[in-house]
Amino acid sequence: MNQHSIIEHVLEKAGNKNLINELTTRLSQSEITAFLLALSKEMANKNTPHDILSRYESSRFVKPSELNPIKVKQVELLMLEMAEASDFSPLLLSPASPLGSCSVIAKVDQNNVISATRGLELTADSTNMLAIYLANGIKKQNH
Repeated sequence: MNQHSIIEHVLEKAGNKNLINELTTRLSQSEITAFLLALSKEMANKNTPHDILSRYESSRFVKPSELNPIKVKQVELLMLEMAEASDFSPLLLSPASPLGSCSVIAKVDQNNVISATRGLELTADSTNMLAIYLANGIKKQNH
C-alpha cells in the first residue's frame, strides 16, 4: 500500500476525508504541536518495555553506527582545524531544523524526512541549515 492510499484509508477511518486540510487551515502551528504532543503521549503510554525493545530491533533509524566513534571524532577535529586555519569559523549546528527545511529549500519530499513535533524535523544534511543560518545573518545585517 503506497503512502497516498494509506492516508486515504486513515481519513476514511476517521470519518473525514478533509481532516488534514481542516486541521492545517484552522489550527495554528502551536495548536497542531500541542495536538501531536498529546497523541504522542497517548501512544507512548500504551507501550510496554517489550514494545519499545521490539521497535528498537525493527527500526533502522535508531541503530548505532558501526563506525569507530574515536576515529570519526579525530577526522572531524582535523577537518575543523583545517577549516579554522583557512579562516573559516567552525559552527556547531543543532540536530533539528524548522519543519519544512528540507522540503521547501531542497525540494525533498517531506515523507522522506524525519518530522518531529514542535514544528521541527531532524537534520540529516546540514546544508539546508547552513543556508538558513547564512540567510538569517544577511537579513540581520540589512536591518
